[in-house]
Amino acid sequence: MKVRKKLKRPSLASVYVHHIAWGIVSLALLAFSAMLWLNNQDIKQQSMSLEQQLASLQQPSCEARVTWKSNTTKLFTISSQASERSYRVHLPVDFDANRYYPAVFYFPGRGGSSIDGDRSSGVNTLPVIAIYPEPTKGIGGFAWQGAPYSSPANDVQFVSDILDRVNGQLCIKRDQVYAMGMSNGGGLVSLLSCYLSDRFTAFGVVGA
Repeated sequence: MKVRKKLKRPSLASVYVHHIAWGIVSLALLAFSAMLWLNNQDIKQQSMSLEQQLASLQQPSCEARVTWKSNTTKLFTISSQASERSYRVHLPVDFDANRYYPAVFYFPGRGGSSIDGDRSSGVNTLPVIAIYPEPTKGIGGFAWQGAPYSSPANDVQFVSDILDRVNGQLCIKRDQVYAMGMSNGGGLVSLLSCYLSDRFTAFGVVGA
């Protein structure tokens, strides 16, 4: 007949030592994971910094040919489709003639002018070159191409002509040119997305 040996229970002290040991191991693993995460974040930041430096190296140096006081707007005229048209350009705060900037075109709704866009759109608060084309007068006031009450003016060509002019005068980031419009102006932005999609990066429409 076999005699069973009684299993010896671990002492309370050994249990405490066991838990403390596992706690130390867990803390060490946690510290190691945190170190890896921080190292990964540092690598990401270094990678982003390198990408920005490479982008700046790939971008040729530039000096604006036409400048005026920072954070102010200037009126320009241009010949488009054998018609004399006008537009306004606002330079951002602390404008640097040797720095590239994004460009934002803003088109107000029916009845709105370039002055209205300049004063109320809010684009002038951004670090961008803001461009406000002047619409022509249609039925009942200012209007943009595409609406039944607009004039026969070709506003799509007008915008393209402005882009050509501005790109030759100021340092514009060609991959950061945006168009935004309100109501009837949004309708024109929709047309631009169809006919000038290769010249704009993104389009914003409100209540077209």
